[in-house]
Amino acid sequence: KYGKRLEEYRMRPDDFTDLYGQREVTKDKLLVDKIKSAETTKTERGELLEGIIMEQAEQSDWFGENSTLVSVSDYDDRNAHGDLVLELKGADEKITRILIDVTTSVDETKLNEKLSNSLSLIKDKRLSNVKYFQSESEEFRGRLINIPRVVIGMSPYLLRELCGEILEKKNQQENNPVQAVLLDQMESQLLTFWKLADSLHGESHEITKKLKVSYDIIRGISAKKNSLRAHGYERKARDLTSRLLKY
Repeated sequence: KYGKRLEEYRMRPDDFTDLYGQREVTKDKLLVDKIKSAETTKTERGELLEGIIMEQAEQSDWFGENSTLVSVSDYDDRNAHGDLVLELKGADEKITRILIDVTTSVDETKLNEKLSNSLSLIKDKRLSNVKYFQSESEEFRGRLINIPRVVIGMSPYLLRELCGEILEKKNQQENNPVQAVLLDQMESQLLTFWKLADSLHGESHEITKKLKVSYDIIRGISAKKNSLRAHGYERKARDLTSRLLKY
């Protein structure tokens, strides 16, 4: 069910031929096919968690009421190392975007590799780019340049528990402390990334300012959900993946 839904909402390069041309789009699709034929790491668990997060972000405001999630194309999944773009609309109507990589891995080496990817970009004075994108929040389609990237997730054990909770109360997950765990992961990483960019490139650099804005917004959303931390949060926050994804 979630796999089918993700396919329905995933960005399709064929819809962007007017921007990039048929030859370039075909080249990108062939590259994805080549990568898919060799990879073994994409799991059904990962797609399931990705689908649940998309659903609950919409139905239960897991990332705040002024947020939307966009599922990226297979091309950007493999090249930008992300699954979803979180769009956050501020009081000034300005949109802040964060690329999210969703994982159910408990392999510390793999998780560190995911996080190191973001750190390496920052050291190189860059953030992530998404080539095939159409906004849900404003009239924009095309390439996103230099947006922060974070990794969020949970172990297969916690995912199984979450699935049980959703089956029991499908549309009543607005008080599930899992959302606080995910926000904590994002807040912790963005704080680390912002401090690194500030120390290496200064507070006036473009990526430093973008990371600071993203961190402030996520910290604000997380603070509004502080009451959730009284309902089973501690146990879920001790989940292996949750601990490994916090700096």
